Amino acid sequence: MATQTVTTPPSTDFNAEQRAELADFLRTRRARLTPQEVGLPTGARRKVPGLRREEVAELAGIGTTWYTWLEQGREVNVSTRTLEQLGDALRLAPEERRYLFALVGQQTPAINTESDDVMMRGLRGMLRDLEPGPAYVVNECWDLVAWNEAAVKVFGAFDDKPVRERNLIWLLFTDPYFRKLHLDWDAFAYCILMGLRGELGSVPSNPRLAEVTSALRQSSKEFRAWWSAHDVILPVERSKVLNHPKAGKLTLHLTILQIFRAPHLKLFSFTPVEGTDTAKRLASLLL
Repeated sequence: MATQTVTTPPSTDFNAEQRAELADFLRTRRARLTPQEVGLPTGARRKVPGLRREEVAELAGIGTTWYTWLEQGREVNVSTRTLEQLGDALRLAPEERRYLFALVGQQTPAINTESDDVMMRGLRGMLRDLEPGPAYVVNECWDLVAWNEAAVKVFGAFDDKPVRERNLIWLLFTDPYFRKLHLDWDAFAYCILMGLRGELGSVPSNPRLAEVTSALRQSSKEFRAWWSAHDVILPVERSKVLNHPKAGKLTLHLTILQIFRAPHLKLFSFTPVEGTDTAKRLASLLL
């Protein structure tokens, strides 16, 4: 396969921290692939899991030395075409591909916030209509921006939290009540963490996201360990069982919807699973 020659003048598109993140991301994506998955011969026994650097370079049609520099966090210029080739070679999912582009300073489509006020009024009405099921809305930084009364009864009084701590990721990883409430805490927290990483692709260099992730790396050992895995698949929907201190066992179906006219907002809706008494238990909380 033909390779390309790449010059390496200093690049100002992304800083040292982003280059380190890019290097880690490429290594973790490379390690999860097998030669069989990408159509390469297995060959001799491998000392480490995944593909070799030269194999990724060959699949992407780029020079091995240049790809090695990327994994070493060196300053190199990366074209859009090269990113596309790397994304194909590493079999990246759409969210992973978006994250890859963000790490090297590529611009993503601007967020449309023109109708935020109108949109939020409509969302608050929808949140009320979803009761007795709890529901809330988060922004691109996973800050809680709207919720219904059922969400307060189930998840606690968000208004009582300091504004900087009114963040779904922060509460999941640091609030003892949230941890105890979610019987599947490990799976749910990891799922939401992947969503947070995915958001870095749509809002690169966002100071609020940087603040949240930095604080969590210091405050949560689970967050530190899972963050290094570089998984960025956004959560969509799942079933959940909550152990509520007053209502008892709540079996819910979680659906996460991205708002069409405001793609930086996501609606989390928890609906009672049919065949359970969850709807009755939720209604009793609202009396």
